Amino acid sequence: MPLTPPSLPNTTILNKDLFACIVNVTALRIPAQQTHKLVASLKGFLLRESRIKPVVDIPNHPKERLVLLDPDVAKEPNLETLSNQLQELIQKAGASVTPYQLHLTYDSWSFDQIIRSVLPSTLEVPSSFESVGHIAHFNLRDEYLPYRHLLGQVLLDKASHLRTVVHKLDSIDHTFRFFKMEVLAGEEDFMAEVHESNCRFKFDFSKVYWNSRLQMEHARLLRFFKPGESICDAFAGVGPFAIPAAKNQQHTVFANDLNPNSYHALVENVKLNKVEDKVATYNMDARDFFTIALRDLNDAQVQKSMAAKVKPCNTRSSKKRKQPNGISISVPSVNDGPVKQWFNHYIMNLPAAAVDFLDVFAGLLSDFTNTIPHDKLPVIHCYCFTKGQEEAEQDAINLVSKHLGADLSTSDLIDVHRVRDVSPKKEMFCVSFRLPPSVAFAKGLDV
Repeated sequence: MPLTPPSLPNTTILNKDLFACIVNVTALRIPAQQTHKLVASLKGFLLRESRIKPVVDIPNHPKERLVLLDPDVAKEPNLETLSNQLQELIQKAGASVTPYQLHLTYDSWSFDQIIRSVLPSTLEVPSSFESVGHIAHFNLRDEYLPYRHLLGQVLLDKASHLRTVVHKLDSIDHTFRFFKMEVLAGEEDFMAEVHESNCRFKFDFSKVYWNSRLQMEHARLLRFFKPGESICDAFAGVGPFAIPAAKNQQHTVFANDLNPNSYHALVENVKLNKVEDKVATYNMDARDFFTIALRDLNDAQVQKSMAAKVKPCNTRSSKKRKQPNGISISVPSVNDGPVKQWFNHYIMNLPAAAVDFLDVFAGLLSDFTNTIPHDKLPVIHCYCFTKGQEEAEQDAINLVSKHLGADLSTSDLIDVHRVRDVSPKKEMFCVSFRLPPSVAFAKGLDV
């Protein structure tokens, strides 16, 4: 059995001295110069504790060392009680068996070991937490609350990259998508820096939404985008979809968030990642943004403004200005006729309410009726929550269809992806579908 600290059930105030103890183990006394070779041959017999070194120096005996054995392998310091294989290794190395007193302290134990020793046996160790830069975020159930400050301090002590540990106090605000939090340990510093998908993000974690567990989801969705496509991100947050799409895939992205703090962080992250020429940022209600973004995509002045953020290149006069990333933005001349453009993808990452905005697509592209082939209509990526039923996938499709005002056919559907389980009765889905012509080209009618 692994070593364990003293049992201190129902302890709610951290006293590090209480975790000190002495453990009797069996050791092998070996020649110092053979340490590396013997440790390799004794693999599987050594003491295996992440915070305890199995090799110990002997005071006043620099030519010898002690190698600590696993208590399950050597229950007592007697050669005859050891396995034949271990006895053979010991005799071959010219080692001797000796008792050893292992002095352990608070620093010797892991987070899990400490917390297991203080919680009642009815509670599991709450090892599931989210890391956001230097911040660890717990979402503790009520039964853990008496231990929350101890949990925070122990985690801070055991994880050197952390400086702040917080606990979520309430559910996410559905408008601005952040939650109130309590500092359990460490500094009251919520300015986080996160690295994801070759991009850097800085933001105030107490004022914006960020979920590090969605990193794989961010990367998954980006795989839908093809070279040269334009993206409309209606609930962009601080930019986890928009910025990688612009930086890594050179897409033109129009990104919006209603939360002023998210918007300001988005603007700064666009600059931080040097994609000002690829990302246009907005701070408004998404319902207005869908229309305005489409208008601006076809506004020569907006395109010129974005292109102007690129350092000039030594090229001859041309209708196209080549950008460093290899993508060109058309800058119409006075003689050019209007060229209608549309977004290839819409990202709607607001699972609690995104479906409520799907009615905006009714007639959104009515001016493009004779311009866009049906198989080139935008792909909508709509996130939503379901109730975790057996037919959760179909439930997500039905939810999207209902709010869109049109049944999605098999040909419309591109992907229905289960993102994660939020709770036992709540699942998060992303429904990706091509906008049906009956919706896209409707002339302001209910469909």
